[in-house]
Amino acid sequence: MSILNRLKRAIFDDMTPEARDLVDLAVLAIIKDCAIHDDERASAVNLLLSLPWFQGIERAALEGAIEEAIGERDFRQSHSALTARIARRFDDPDAREVVLGIAAFVVLADGHLDEREAAWLEQLTKELGMGKARLDEIVADVREFLKESPGGYPAPPPQR
Repeated sequence: MSILNRLKRAIFDDMTPEARDLVDLAVLAIIKDCAIHDDERASAVNLLLSLPWFQGIERAALEGAIEEAIGERDFRQSHSALTARIARRFDDPDAREVVLGIAAFVVLADGHLDEREAAWLEQLTKELGMGKARLDEIVADVREFLKESPGGYPAPPPQR
């Protein structure tokens, strides 16, 4: 393993279990349409850095952890077990809303929602114990936010 990969792994290992699962969630959202869009990746980084689980994590470190996680994922897999594991990690209703919001924001960051992304969001919603109506509300809210945001896509940088 190269020194760069060892450093990336050390950064990932230093994250809390919740932070690691949120990185995995963001990566699944990024790859669900079988493409890696820079705007989805930028949105994921910006959103994650705005969360308390990522306090003290540098942008470059998070970007490296996301790149490493992307490299470990097979685009063709359904990732059902990983999605279920991520959902189980967050038992607080507010945290579950945040998880679904992050997923919706990242998949919509490129301006569209394809059928694979929609199916994955529906699976995640079910795993989180939420209904389709709530997913539809969150997707509508994210689309409205992105439409009205001054920079459009991707997500704005976190306010710190």
